[in-house]
Amino acid sequence: MGKKTKNKKLKRILRAQALASNAQTESVTVLATDENGEIKSTPAVTKQEAEVIQVSEDKKEVRHEIKKILITIAVLVLIIVAVDLVNSRTDIILKIGQFFADKLNLNL
Repeated sequence: MGKKTKNKKLKRILRAQALASNAQTESVTVLATDENGEIKSTPAVTKQEAEVIQVSEDKKEVRHEIKKILITIAVLVLIIVAVDLVNSRTDIILKIGQFFADKLNLNL
């Protein structure tokens, strides 16, 4: 599984390099690697197709970031709900707060 990810990253890097070096031309040759690790040239890609490929990769990265943000928000909500439930059933949260206020010399 790691090898596939490495190859995908390598292909993306090679595409970006090919796009950067041939931005002025009408068509771009995209480099790719085969299973043996040898670099081979694929058919030429037009500038529009290269931009579409880049946009689709950007969308994947954005979706990944959005998923991470949603997971973080869900975890924080669960923590808040758990603290609220513990606080409603016991007074341990109040005691912990008072302990920190005493140790840090906070005037509440």
